[in-house]
Amino acid sequence: TFRQYGQWPHAQTRPYLLVAAARYLAAHAPTNRAQGQTYQIADRLHRGDQVFE
Repeated sequence: TFRQYGQWPHAQTRPYLLVAAARYLAAHAPTNRAQGQTYQIADRLHRGDQVFE
């Protein structure tokens, strides 16, 4: 993305490339809370516990 930023011919729209990359990462990267919840659910499933009753 940074390489594309430097090579983008329209200087006024360059920041949109960085914003798009940041939004993509934010949408696809789990938060600390979500990571903890995922670990807890995986641990419970591994032990044979029910996740939802």
